[in-house]
Amino acid sequence: MACEVDIFLFRTSSTPTKGTIEAILDSMDPSSISVIVDRDVVFNKTHISSAIMHAARSILSGKARAKAPALEVIRWLTGSHQVSRGIETANPGKSTLHILVMNIPEYWPNESDGNEFPELIEKRYGGPVPEGLEIILPPFDLGGDKALEKLGLDPDERTSNSEKEKIILEAVCLPGLK
Repeated sequence: MACEVDIFLFRTSSTPTKGTIEAILDSMDPSSISVIVDRDVVFNKTHISSAIMHAARSILSGKARAKAPALEVIRWLTGSHQVSRGIETANPGKSTLHILVMNIPEYWPNESDGNEFPELIEKRYGGPVPEGLEIILPPFDLGGDKALEKLGLDPDERTSNSEKEKIILEAVCLPGLK
């Protein structure tokens, strides 16, 4: 059985700082692996699931490029061959309006995680809310077309959502093909 990943969404009233990110990390379960990104780099839930599954596969095979599991997820989420480029693309910055947090269980990855999509569970965050953030209640809107732009993908404006998803998922797979 694949792992369960809790996802939370926050709205920010100003540019997130290092202190904002640290406050979010401090408020999460310390035993989980927390991945924090700009919501707009995430096309949809399938995009998240695919990145987590590919990261698990690369970690389990000993081919991960990042030393930290959270950074390997970011690398696959952004389709980047380089960890630093993935961080640059996904890191909440000046244009960030929403921060997405994925909490992956501490036992991740186990053998089945490299072969199955994880179950994503949208949750209402219940801890102390860091200053300058507002809780967004599920169901969440993810980045959609903004993700295509942030990831440097440029489909025709007439492209259907299912075709856009295929474009994103192919981009997520690129680090494994290089």
